[in-house]
Amino acid sequence: MKFDHIGVFVSTIDSGRKYLESILHIANWTDPIEDPVQKVIVQFGIDKSGIRYEIIAPCGEGNPVQPLLLQSKNILNHVAYNVDDIDIEIKRLQVERCILISGPSPAVAFNSNKIAFLYTPLRFIIELIENK
Repeated sequence: MKFDHIGVFVSTIDSGRKYLESILHIANWTDPIEDPVQKVIVQFGIDKSGIRYEIIAPCGEGNPVQPLLLQSKNILNHVAYNVDDIDIEIKRLQVERCILISGPSPAVAFNSNKIAFLYTPLRFIIELIENK
């Protein structure tokens, strides 16, 4: 597994981008990307130390972001890693007592490569991004 980004839930892409620019000096933003499968809009930016962040805003009914924003839960939502074979990594993490909570499913932000989210026993979420 190779580190890719830290995911943060925001109410809107504009407000999230402006705030992270001011507190973490994140720059070099990608264009926003709408993903109808995941029901979100995402945008990526990089801070001065090279850490990549993904801001994720709700887009449409039944999205996974809005309920958590309303509850103020899991706002710093996940740590993402690139993997060569998502199915193998899911099985490996499940042996380590991680629970698959979403996916694998295609994601527009990653050229329709599969992504999956797993909840760890330490109570944080790992996103896997398959490199194909």
